[in-house]
Amino acid sequence: MFHHFKNPGQRIRGWFTHLLHLDDSAHRLALGAAVGMFIGLTPTLGLHIILILFFLMFIPGNKAVALPVAFITNPATAVPIFYFNYRVGALILGSDGSVDVRGQWAALVHHVPEMTQLFYAPGSFFPDLWTWMGEFWRATQAIIWPLWVGSLVVATVAAVAAYVGMYYLVIFYRQRVKERLARLHHLKELRKERHAARHARKLAAAARVVAKEAAGEKPGPGPVIGDEERPPGPHFS
Repeated sequence: MFHHFKNPGQRIRGWFTHLLHLDDSAHRLALGAAVGMFIGLTPTLGLHIILILFFLMFIPGNKAVALPVAFITNPATAVPIFYFNYRVGALILGSDGSVDVRGQWAALVHHVPEMTQLFYAPGSFFPDLWTWMGEFWRATQAIIWPLWVGSLVVATVAAVAAYVGMYYLVIFYRQRVKERLARLHHLKELRKERHAARHARKLAAAARVVAKEAAGEKPGPGPVIGDEERPPGPHFS
């Protein structure tokens, strides 16, 4: 029943390949990745989808790319990502780091709801997730300014990197696909030419056989020896 959860690497690769095959321009796909990355790295956990849909009303990005990319921040990765953002913001603001951020946020790790609970016990998963999000917001109140400053800086850098990476990746991938299709078309044409050449050789060989047979039938039967010495009329042996 849950066999499709056994290979997350293959599922991610399949999802990424699906994004590269979307019928949209490289610019729109890259903008979607940038918006999703920016929103995903801000401390707005729980509001990502709403914010992405709102911003994409004004930014011509692809929703099918932006929404999945935003899930780079989830209950399993929020603690290390936001702790890193906080440290960047504290460095920029010159914070003394008196708040025991590591202890507060490390405690959140022990309360992260198991993702498998979503499939085995969804009735208890969402209340636990809601409780965890409340603890998350309470933990962020003490570090809100360094967290927001660091998150905006990190999110901006990551969004630019996501745009550039996605744009050139789509261009490179589509160029490779185009070259592969061109090679396949070339091979198909070569096969047609070889088939036509073999067919022509067969026809030529058949024509030569027919010509030889025709050439062998042209001379009629020669005169029988002694026929010219016999008088005309019926002859009996």
